[in-house]
Amino acid sequence: MEAERFDRFARSLAGRVSRRAAIRRGGAGAAASLLATVGPRSLMAQTPTPLPVCTVPGEPGRGCPCQAGTENPCGVATLLCCPNEPTQPGGPGVCVPDRIGCNPRGVTPTPTQLPVCSDPARPGVGCPCTTGTEGACGNTTLLCCANDGSAARGAPGTCTPSSVGCNPLGPSPTPTTLPSPPPPCRGHGCRCNGGVSGECDDPLVCCPDNPGLPGGPGRCVREEPCNPANCTGEGCSCHSGVAGACDGGLVCCADDSSVPGSPGRCEVEDICFSHQCQATTNPCPSTCAPGGYCRDCCSGYCGSDGHCDAAPCSGVGCECMAGVAGSCAEGLVCCQSQMGAGNVPGGPGLCATQDACGAAAPCLDIGCPCTAGVEGTCAPGLVCCQSQMTAPNAPGGPGMCAAPAGCGGTEGSVGTAAATPVG
Repeated sequence: MEAERFDRFARSLAGRVSRRAAIRRGGAGAAASLLATVGPRSLMAQTPTPLPVCTVPGEPGRGCPCQAGTENPCGVATLLCCPNEPTQPGGPGVCVPDRIGCNPRGVTPTPTQLPVCSDPARPGVGCPCTTGTEGACGNTTLLCCANDGSAARGAPGTCTPSSVGCNPLGPSPTPTTLPSPPPPCRGHGCRCNGGVSGECDDPLVCCPDNPGLPGGPGRCVREEPCNPANCTGEGCSCHSGVAGACDGGLVCCADDSSVPGSPGRCEVEDICFSHQCQATTNPCPSTCAPGGYCRDCCSGYCGSDGHCDAAPCSGVGCECMAGVAGSCAEGLVCCQSQMGAGNVPGGPGLCATQDACGAAAPCLDIGCPCTAGVEGTCAPGLVCCQSQMTAPNAPGGPGMCAAPAGCGGTEGSVGTAAATPVG
C-alpha cells in the first residue's frame, strides 16, 4: 500500500520517473541542504602554504622577516617573530625557532663606554690592551695589535680599527746595511778648506784658490808650488782654456771646472781629472751646509741658497765691482787701476788699500795687470805678458807684468805669446 502511494507522489512531481531516480534526486537534495548549512571549507581538506627559505635551507621560514605583534606572523606555530628592537614591540622582526627563543643569552648587558685615548671621535682607538685576551678592546670591532710584532701572546698592545689592521704596510722589510762612506779625499789635488788642520795628508798643505781669501777653499799640494807667481810649472796660477798656460805634461786644472776659462793651477792630468764635483749652480750635496766650505762643490763653497757657488772674497787681491757697497772688506777699496781698465762705475777691479790704488801708486810689479804697448805699465825690467791672460795677443790688450824669461819667446815657458817690453 505504501509503495503505491510513493509511486503516485513521484509521478506527480516528475512525470514518468522511476522509483530509483527519485531516490537519487532526493539524496542529492539532502546533500545540497547539508552543504549549504555546514559550508564548503568544512568539508574540504585544507592545503598549507609552503614557507620560504630565507637563511637555513633545512628550516623554511627561519630568518625570514615578520611583523611582531600580529597573528601567526611566521606562518607556523613553531616559529616566533622576534622584534629587531626589543624595546619596540610590534615592529619589524625575524622568524626564530621557538626552541631558541628571542633572547637565548638572556638580558643584553649595557655596553661599557670606551675611554678616549687618541681620537675624540673614535673612543677606544689608541688605548692600551693586552694581546691574546678575550675582549681586549671591549665589545667592539677594534683589534688589539701588539706593540712588538715579534712578541708572544699576552704582550702589551694598542687598540686599532679593524679597517686598518695590525700591519697595514705589510711585513717589515729587513733593514739594508748601508755601506760606509768613503774616507774624505786628502791626497794631492783634493779639495780642502784653508785654515783647517788635517785637511791634507802629510806633507801636503791646503793651497787656497784665492790668496786674498784666508780660510777659503783650496787644493792639497806640496808646499813649495803653492801659488807661485809668473810661472808655468806645477802649482803655478793659470787660466783654463788658454793654450800653453802650463808646461808640457801639465794641464791648467781649473778651481771650478764647471766654469769655462776659470782660474786654476798647473797640475798633472791624472790628478786634475780624478776628483769629481758638483758644478756651480747645482744643489749642494747633503753633506754640506749653506754658507760654508763644501768639498764636493767644484767651487769648494756652498752658497747661502744651498747651491754650489764661488766663495765670497773681499780681501786684498779679490775681484770686486767699483761703486758696489761691501764689494771689498772694511778699509779696502775697489781699485780699477789694477785691472788695466779705466775708472768706470760698476766696472771690475781688485780690492786694495787706498795707498796702493790710484794713479799715485799704480801696480807695476810682477803679477800686476798691464796693457800691452803702453809705456810704464810695468816696472823697469818687466814686460807686459799677454800669454798669462785669456785675451788674444794684440797691442793695447790686457796682460800681466812678468819677467822676460817667464813670458813668451824661446826664453820663456809660455809658448809663442807676444811680450811687450816696457821701461
